[in-house]
Amino acid sequence: MYRLILLLSLLLIVVPAVAQGTVQEDCILIIGDSIPAGQAVTQVPGYGYPVIVGEPFTNVLDTLYNQLRLTHIGIYNLSVGASSLGAGGDVRYVNTPQYAYLLSKRCQFAVIFPWINDLPETSDAAAMDAHIQQLAQLADSIHQSSPFTRVVVLDYYRVVVTELGQRVYGNTITPPVIGAMNQAMTAACASGGALGSRINVSCLHIEPFLFPLDDVLIQSITQAQFTAENFRAYDAQGQGWLNEYWLNNPGIAIPVDGVHLNRIGKQRLAQALHNYLQALNPAAFQTVASF
Repeated sequence: MYRLILLLSLLLIVVPAVAQGTVQEDCILIIGDSIPAGQAVTQVPGYGYPVIVGEPFTNVLDTLYNQLRLTHIGIYNLSVGASSLGAGGDVRYVNTPQYAYLLSKRCQFAVIFPWINDLPETSDAAAMDAHIQQLAQLADSIHQSSPFTRVVVLDYYRVVVTELGQRVYGNTITPPVIGAMNQAMTAACASGGALGSRINVSCLHIEPFLFPLDDVLIQSITQAQFTAENFRAYDAQGQGWLNEYWLNNPGIAIPVDGVHLNRIGKQRLAQALHNYLQALNPAAFQTVASF
């Protein structure tokens, strides 16, 4: 009888803990828009502006963890290209299946990438604050279902402002706007700020890990580079444009928006992110023994 009472007592302790999301999974959630999704906008002269899709950041991070023999860690790509937390993209992130899946997970880490479509047209403080509040609400939503998940918010990096990039993103990607947004995020991430005051929320300033920026941002691409980095067009029409253009213009590079990371940039960011996460919780990263 004593053993039965003890078992029931343990169940009363353990079951609520599980229901409240205190049992963490060995996984990392990658959240964001086209940057982690591996997408970019190009211009095929005489045809149009196809979106190209390369390797998502999750694949690059997974490759790193395989090299480090950390293969038990699940990495989930919950990014949605052309999305936003506000009204700047084609779709609001909170209306996507990826967001719903995010709220069902109990991962040790949730990493929020910078949202290009949420950059405002000016460096107005109110516009910056609106995005900070959206990030805080996203962190709160994650913690409502998984309070012990460590949420890591990444800030912005400066981009190469190309003619194509400005045509696609307007003034949102200019140095004054990105600089002002990063300043606002730094203040929000400080102790007592909108993000820093929240339990299990921290921030990582990523631009220093990407220098020199010319090496990591895609400003143009040839067919050989397109193939080498495993790019494809987002849709059949775009792929047809690319194929026909390069058939008639072999070796000619086409413009890319100058906003998105190439493989080198993703690799640098993956290593920096891993170092940061490992410092936050060393116990989450145990090397798998060789067989």
